[in-house]
Amino acid sequence: MLTVLAALLLVFSAQAQPAGVQITTRKEKLSDFTTKVTKAVLTGNDFFDAGFKDAVKDAWMLSPYEFCTRDEFKALKKDGSFYFLIVTDREREPGILFLTLVKGDDDELSKMTQVAEMPVCPAGAFSGREAIYMPALLDVMQRYVERSMVSNFASMGAAVRSLGKATRMKVFLDEGDLSAQVNEKLRAKMLGKQVYVVPESESEDVLLAGGNDTLVGYTVASSEAGKGAVCYKMLFDARTHELYYYTRHAMTASKGAGFLRADVGKILSGR
Repeated sequence: MLTVLAALLLVFSAQAQPAGVQITTRKEKLSDFTTKVTKAVLTGNDFFDAGFKDAVKDAWMLSPYEFCTRDEFKALKKDGSFYFLIVTDREREPGILFLTLVKGDDDELSKMTQVAEMPVCPAGAFSGREAIYMPALLDVMQRYVERSMVSNFASMGAAVRSLGKATRMKVFLDEGDLSAQVNEKLRAKMLGKQVYVVPESESEDVLLAGGNDTLVGYTVASSEAGKGAVCYKMLFDARTHELYYYTRHAMTASKGAGFLRADVGKILSGR
């Protein structure tokens, strides 16, 4: 009986598939990534592009790369010979810019095959901080792509290491990356567990120093409150740039930008 059912399924499957149509999986479609040139698309903003260029030169190693302008991207975006690393935004999450990696295969950016994406900074609020963290973001993106090419393209969460493996690591969180929920009582508890709240920009120095057994926090929040406003929260290994924490929350009156009390609780768990 099982043999008959299997045979019928094969027949129906063959009939349902139009003749000459070949189904290509996402993994197969992107299997040429390391052999194709990745075009890093400049935004036209000199301040942002300076940091973007430095980060790509410093961190991009998984494929050959070249820089190009937005106009050149528009002319080449249907060319399957190229991949593109481009700064984008999302209508459903306004006020945040993302580093998005896509394959050249369609005239519309939204329909191009997406490889990976990472939040980089609030829209219209370039501070220079994004340039410090961009090599870490690019390293995470490349590590995710490299793993996905031999397994499957799951969500970015697949590239996140367990916080349980970081209980002995020091954690540095920028004062500006904490929400109002993190009160003095909780801060005292954090200090006793080697989770340090540091003055603005000091966390950048910790990341640049690249010390062992050290995690550094980074947040990217929508530049304006309102419908769709979100905040992304990340913890990077200062030396390897491995990602140990990656989550987001919808911003509300009680949940502003930054690490929430619940995030801190997860970081402190097991310490």
